[in-house]
Amino acid sequence: MEKRLEIYTDGGARGNPGPAACAFTIIKNGKIIYQYAKKIGWQTNNVAEYSGILEALKFLSQNKNYYYGFSEIFFKSDSQLIVNQLNARYKIKNKKLQTLIIQIKNLEKTLDIKIYYDIVSRLRNQKTDTLINQILDDFHNNFLEKIFS
Repeated sequence: MEKRLEIYTDGGARGNPGPAACAFTIIKNGKIIYQYAKKIGWQTNNVAEYSGILEALKFLSQNKNYYYGFSEIFFKSDSQLIVNQLNARYKIKNKKLQTLIIQIKNLEKTLDIKIYYDIVSRLRNQKTDTLINQILDDFHNNFLEKIFS
């Protein structure tokens, strides 16, 4: 039986706030088994980071087969702020972020599995970061096409 599933999450905004996207990558036995990314509108970097985790939890709540047989899920993020807030080491003063963390904590309870949040370097989170940048590049290029056509 597998013990731990790893999920790399990321979020980013071009400008702060600006056009934003979030993404996650599910890793099983060192191999990517699922990736997801989406635009989330005009947001801050922190909202985008939280959105990556929230989208992963929503996905897992609807696709339990992705973590069936596992006893732990390790979320990996390159955002020290987000990881420390989720681990209750830092306070959350921003109302929007407080709302997102409540949604995250409520979804955690529905999964009935141990969940941990760890900080990783940007280099180790590169696959997920690349997804975000592709989404934001496409958004930017489509926006420019509309303006100049």
